[in-house]
Amino acid sequence: MSTSTSQEPQFLLYSYYRSSCSARVRIALNIKNIPVSYKFVHLQKSEQTSSTHKELNPTASVPVLIHLSNKTNDNSTEDDNDTDLSFPITQSMAALEYLEEAFSRDDGYTALLPPLSQPMQRAKVRIIANIIACDIQPVTNLRVAAAVAKDSADVAATKAAWMKEWMEFGFVAIEETLKKIWDSEKLGGKDAGGERKARYCVGDEVTLADVCLVPAVWNAERFGVELERFPRVKRVYEALMEVDGVKRAHWKVQDDTPAELR
Repeated sequence: MSTSTSQEPQFLLYSYYRSSCSARVRIALNIKNIPVSYKFVHLQKSEQTSSTHKELNPTASVPVLIHLSNKTNDNSTEDDNDTDLSFPITQSMAALEYLEEAFSRDDGYTALLPPLSQPMQRAKVRIIANIIACDIQPVTNLRVAAAVAKDSADVAATKAAWMKEWMEFGFVAIEETLKKIWDSEKLGGKDAGGERKARYCVGDEVTLADVCLVPAVWNAERFGVELERFPRVKRVYEALMEVDGVKRAHWKVQDDTPAELR
């Protein structure tokens, strides 16, 4: 079991180095500077289908986020109906929203959603995040790809073609959505072409949209998606790869990453 910092860990994250859903949560924990320990679940070895893991997570998947103590932070108060903090959070988007609510800007943590006073900005963030979490990832996970290719004469090629097709489909939508978002904003000035100089997906601070985008790009690169086709996505991605919390969450530098892939 690995720990992300020298501080006492507050969470245990069941993770796999290649899992984009796990990477979302790793990035958020890093950016919020929340100490975490890791338990690795090797998806290619089907460890997620063990009875022990399925008891923890009935969907037989990662990530799973679990509190290691019965408090969120020093400033929080516990409601009588919300005291079972050991309950496993078995969906990455639920984990991200939980971290945002339990470790909020009001308590001094980095926020990954715009404030409640900006509901439209929050909606824009969720649009990008959900294109990735609902339209791209579900149809490009291991189970779906395996089912699609099971009767193919060339399983590997069929899987790869399927992955690339649906990733590109989603990236087209993200690219067009970013254009609409950036056209609606007046942050960061304009570039030579008159378009807003966006630093990240929504506004000039990292949000949940960016947290979801980065692992989606990692997967897309793996399956041959040409990022140059999506200049806004590429611009945001390159900016995000300079963020320390993103760098530390990269699949190449995880403790369970095979040595030959580092």
